[in-house]
Amino acid sequence: MIYSIALGLIAVAAVISTVGGAIYLLWNLGAPALILTLVLSLAVSFLTIAYIFKKQRTRSTLSPSLFPDAEAVHEKGGHAWTLALAPILALTVVCLMLLGRNQIEGAVNSPWIAVPQLFWIALALASAGGAALMVRARANVSYIAAFALLAVALAVAALVYRIGYGYDPFVHAAAEQHIIDFGIIAPKTVYYAGQYALVVLIAYVTKLPVETIGVWLVPALAALGIPAAVCVAAKAKKISAGVICAALLAVLPLASFIDTTPFGLAALYCLIAAILALGAKDDERLKVLVWLFACAAAVTHPIAGVPALALAAIVQFKRPIWKILSALAGAAALPVLFAVTGNGFSFSLDRISSITLPFDLPLTRFHALGDPVYAIGIAAAVIIVVGVFWNRTYLLAAGSAALAGLLIAASVDFSYLPDSEQGGYAGRLLVIALLIAAPAAAYEIAKLFNSIKGPWRALAAIAAVAFFFTGGVYLAYPRADAYVISKGWNTSATDMAAVSAINDDAAGEPYIALAAQPVSAAALSKLGFFKYYNTPEGQIFAYPVPTGGALYQYFLKMIYTDPSSEYMKQAMTLAGVKRGYFVVNSYWTDSDHIIARAKQSSESWFGIDNADYVFRYSR
Repeated sequence: MIYSIALGLIAVAAVISTVGGAIYLLWNLGAPALILTLVLSLAVSFLTIAYIFKKQRTRSTLSPSLFPDAEAVHEKGGHAWTLALAPILALTVVCLMLLGRNQIEGAVNSPWIAVPQLFWIALALASAGGAALMVRARANVSYIAAFALLAVALAVAALVYRIGYGYDPFVHAAAEQHIIDFGIIAPKTVYYAGQYALVVLIAYVTKLPVETIGVWLVPALAALGIPAAVCVAAKAKKISAGVICAALLAVLPLASFIDTTPFGLAALYCLIAAILALGAKDDERLKVLVWLFACAAAVTHPIAGVPALALAAIVQFKRPIWKILSALAGAAALPVLFAVTGNGFSFSLDRISSITLPFDLPLTRFHALGDPVYAIGIAAAVIIVVGVFWNRTYLLAAGSAALAGLLIAASVDFSYLPDSEQGGYAGRLLVIALLIAAPAAAYEIAKLFNSIKGPWRALAAIAAVAFFFTGGVYLAYPRADAYVISKGWNTSATDMAAVSAINDDAAGEPYIALAAQPVSAAALSKLGFFKYYNTPEGQIFAYPVPTGGALYQYFLKMIYTDPSSEYMKQAMTLAGVKRGYFVVNSYWTDSDHIIARAKQSSESWFGIDNADYVFRYSR
């Protein structure tokens, strides 16, 4: 079965993250360690798959393999449903071609600026056709339809942004390249080990650039693994996989899986564990996979990993008291982890209001299409929250993650971060809570679909998936429209040119550069972690990475208060250098005033394509 192979592949990835992450934490990821990781991962994968394939005795019968062979029973009309895939696959290919033909190198704050309307028509038609197919066809056909739709939904950033999407992927790609070159990066980041081990091992075996792996890893694993996990769980429960796939596509938040970051990879592992947990009560073997993916999430990112471990424990235990204690332990563990890693406690209920919500609050613009589309995010969240109340296991696990988010917001001090980012950690836990609850909600929606008789069932699925899934794809990415103006500008070709020009201008002399995240991402892509300086506040990078660091605070002063030579001299003194650069992107709010003032305070400046302006200072 196709879905069996797909789930096997992502299970191997989870094993590599777990085993390789542990080896990295205990040793390094040099060539000997990578060979050891590969050998141990293959051994663990073989043992796990052998256990899953093994038939399990029940009270009266033998439970068949979760991964059935080619002799599995076929539903009537199987060949006809397979042929019905052709127009759906053709439409998804059209969507992918439209994305690939509209790539951008300039700075934009939304990929949809470059995407033609034909893309949305093709995606809506593909979604409608896929939903109609999933509620009628067997698991293999349903899997292919769901995979094709997810592939389009999660490939937008990878295809549209020629240079790269986001900020974190550039940081992690630079770290992974450093590990490939030196076997380790200091300080060793305990909480990203699962992704670093997986990416570095793939790069070691395939010789692919880490940037290429980073662009495609999480989107590809998500498109392959999510519907595969649904098919395996549905087989254990002896219900239609396609109906659950359709329901899950309608409500699933997709934003975490559109690029490759440790949180995104861990969130994917957590989601797959939650999906497989649907069938764990019916087939005990699935508990092994739930624990596998939970451990992989924990080694990759604790914000997704701790809730995943709590979910696995809740699924494992049978007595209600142990389930409740597991949920409470999961909720308390993350605030304690933040305390252990150096974040101070400062209790304030007021900070709960700063939590970043996983959806946009609906606004009314009296727009026939825009208003309903923007209501999808909160409607899907409400459906998930309501749906999970029918399943005590998922309610406990999702509630544990949500409670952890509230506790972190109220008790952990993030004042060192920019105001816009202080509610981010708690907000991620709300996302994890929704991801954990989504499979249970999808199961309840599937039961509702199945209660509808005749052609109305297919029509209900078509309407739900075509509208909710297509709208969900739009909402998963940054937007610049009448409702939301995103500030998530991408790294552009001019940012790359500015970084090169600064490095050439410095001519080997130590320097710092105060710049926004897209320019810092360009520096990491072009130069890696090329220069650190020892300061009273610890080592700092030549660019303001991370955003909570000392240099970023000086950048904020230059960009928001005044681009004065005094602020720049203070930053240069901190780093112990005599040359500094200040970069202003033309899309910045009030950029004309900032640029004019910086021209007066700097000793020289130059512009690149009227997009990036670089100002040089000395002391």
